[in-house]
Amino acid sequence: MHGSDHLVLTDEYLLILNWREVTLGGRNAGSVVTLRDRTELESLVRELDTVNGLTAALRAQEHEFANRLHVITGLLELGETAEATSYLADISTRSLAQAEELRSRISPPAVAALLLAKIAISTERGIEFDVTPDSRLDQPYSATRTLLTVIGNLVDNAFDALDGCPEPRRVTLELSDQGGEVSIVVTDTGPGIAADAVDEIFQDGFTTKTARGRLRRGLGLALVHRLVTRAGGSITVTPGPGARFDVRFPTQARPDTTAAVITAMDRAR
Repeated sequence: MHGSDHLVLTDEYLLILNWREVTLGGRNAGSVVTLRDRTELESLVRELDTVNGLTAALRAQEHEFANRLHVITGLLELGETAEATSYLADISTRSLAQAEELRSRISPPAVAALLLAKIAISTERGIEFDVTPDSRLDQPYSATRTLLTVIGNLVDNAFDALDGCPEPRRVTLELSDQGGEVSIVVTDTGPGIAADAVDEIFQDGFTTKTARGRLRRGLGLALVHRLVTRAGGSITVTPGPGARFDVRFPTQARPDTTAAVITAMDRAR
């Protein structure tokens, strides 16, 4: 730690810690420790990354729509009007049906919208993203931002884990909120987590990803772990091959804890 800037994650802040020895007249006179609050700066960096993720979802949808328009244009140029009409009706029905079917099972609109965006991104990245047919979020749930944070981070990590992996490239999400408990299970067909890293994966700074610009790696799972734990729940990981993350926490989180951690999460994103 000596002489270097270290980013320290607490429940509320992201701090830069620096420690130096002080020498006077050749004698050790003690140490100087400085702490600098980097919460707001890190917040801006994470917010930009979130915007980039939304842009990626919109770009994926743009490509999909462009391909469909090309097919319709080609059919019309060939004089296949009936076929073009049938194709247009089919894709319209399928897209609307997918959105409505997902929305009928996932009550919080923001969570359903997030999942539709992830489906678009997975299609562009050549990944099969499956929200299991029995997944449901039926109960009214005030802490929607908690769900968005946990689901978003775990699904994104699963997508990244499949980069460069052979087929099948699949991510599966299971959701339920029965019995007063929210359950989130994310699995993927990637290499998984090494058995000797299971105890370290939720520590601040642990990552297997390469650096990407100025974005701090190794914060996502640490922040999710803090969020879930402070909400009175638990998060566990099963070692590979293929990673499996199990999250459980009460539908009614412990008083005055979830909001505090969500604030820290928002500042760190």
